[in-house]
Amino acid sequence: METVVKLKEIIDEMDLSHEESTSYWSKKTGEVALISDEMMEAAEEGAPLEDYPDWMREPISIAADILEHGADYVALPSPYDIHEYRIMESFCSIQKDPGIAETLMQDLKGSGAFRRFKDRTHELGIETEWYKFKEEALKKIAIEWCQKNQLGYIDA
Repeated sequence: METVVKLKEIIDEMDLSHEESTSYWSKKTGEVALISDEMMEAAEEGAPLEDYPDWMREPISIAADILEHGADYVALPSPYDIHEYRIMESFCSIQKDPGIAETLMQDLKGSGAFRRFKDRTHELGIETEWYKFKEEALKKIAIEWCQKNQLGYIDA
């Protein structure tokens, strides 16, 4: 039987991804676990779980299992794979109003670009359009990830 993932869960996890963590999909459970670099380091060090706060123990246990049974897990696309900046640039390029496109492109320059861009979409009344566009871009990346890893998917 083909392994099947829920595309919406993968997309939601990808949307939460950041540079200091990796999300893993378990072939055994079908669940996704977000493991911070700190938790993975704790698992690598092998310190007793009792040395950590309660909220860290389960993710550290999962990290240890990933280290021991790596073939049972598939890493989700990283922020580098997702490249949200490129998605924002693509969104700018589809704008019919050249003024809006130019304003959004200007917001992408310099420090704080992500926050400025998102604030501007809200200000311009195109926030819903942006989030729909972004979700479609993430969906495409998620489907490519499924295909690359020979995983079927449910798009519900």
